[in-house]
Amino acid sequence: MNPLTIIIVNYNSRDYLEKCLRSIETETHVEHEIVVVDNGSEEYDFDKLRDEFPRLTVLCNDTNLGFAVACNQGIRLRPASFYLLLNGRRNTI
Repeated sequence: MNPLTIIIVNYNSRDYLEKCLRSIETETHVEHEIVVVDNGSEEYDFDKLRDEFPRLTVLCNDTNLGFAVACNQGIRLRPASFYLLLNGRRNTI
């Protein structure tokens, strides 16, 4: 079991997601895994991200199930001692 699993819930936020993943990789200094739960984003190539980020697991939902459901999916997928839950959704005003 990893000490830390970082779960990022994503919905149509490709640029923000890539920046977030790069930041996690450079700034996180403990053993960790990353799970991206995508809530039905429009077309997105997750294979490119998997190649760039070897600790990444991606779970794709067909529709937007909401933040809490997606977090629980990620938690069940990768057991850990601690979780960091991030909302990758871009908010617009």
